[in-house]
Amino acid sequence: MIQPQRLHGKPANIARYYTVGDYYTKGGNEPSEWGGKLAADLGLFGAVDPKLLRDLLAGKVGDQQLGRHRADGEIQHHPGWDFAVNAPKPVSVMGLVAGDERVLAAHEGAVTAAISYLEEQAQLRRRDKGKIVHETTGRILVARFTEHGSRELDPHLHTHLVVLNMTNRENGDPMASLESRVMYGEQRVAGQIYRNALAFGLREAGYEIDADPRSGLFEIRGVPKDLIDQFSQRAEAIEDHAREHGLVGQKAQRASFYATRKRR
Repeated sequence: MIQPQRLHGKPANIARYYTVGDYYTKGGNEPSEWGGKLAADLGLFGAVDPKLLRDLLAGKVGDQQLGRHRADGEIQHHPGWDFAVNAPKPVSVMGLVAGDERVLAAHEGAVTAAISYLEEQAQLRRRDKGKIVHETTGRILVARFTEHGSRELDPHLHTHLVVLNMTNRENGDPMASLESRVMYGEQRVAGQIYRNALAFGLREAGYEIDADPRSGLFEIRGVPKDLIDQFSQRAEAIEDHAREHGLVGQKAQRASFYATRKRR
């Protein structure tokens, strides 16, 4: 499942949240990495630098400052979005509890596949003869952060894709604000691409998969249900909230996901 949300707050606070601490502590083995076509154009490789992330969230790209200039001189720039990619619970158990590095690698590869699809949907918005025109660019900048625990401290393999609010037509062009509506609209497809790539990676690693073609979900064969239940406090909280409020279906589950989420 991919859970997108609009980022709010000051760039320094957002950068600190992702690079320094999520939940109670951030483990040293939880990787970060730049991604998207814009990363290569800007010479961004390897681990995400907190200060650079802060500047990019503020819309500062080289000599360019993105955003709207208000009458009082203030510049308003929306920092971006977080597309959170969540691994199925059996995958978290095998990767984090059983310690199978192949499972973690399969997750990272599947996240990359999801990023590639989302990037294909990237657009900028511009005015042409007084009309707003949307133009597909297929170019984004992503700061990706993989984490291993939920706020309830369950083993929970997931990756935050911090999509910066910028894009351009080609390398060397000035940056423009990113139009995110198409990316939001394609989140379910991106989630299925993630799951398909993840299942393929797990099979390559020797795992047997039980897939449900109707839902697009799958399970790793042989992982005990009681072990999964033991590490599923977060899922239980979502299900309890949905039952209590009479919420049914995927859209309702998303509402319960956010309603039960602890504050940062």
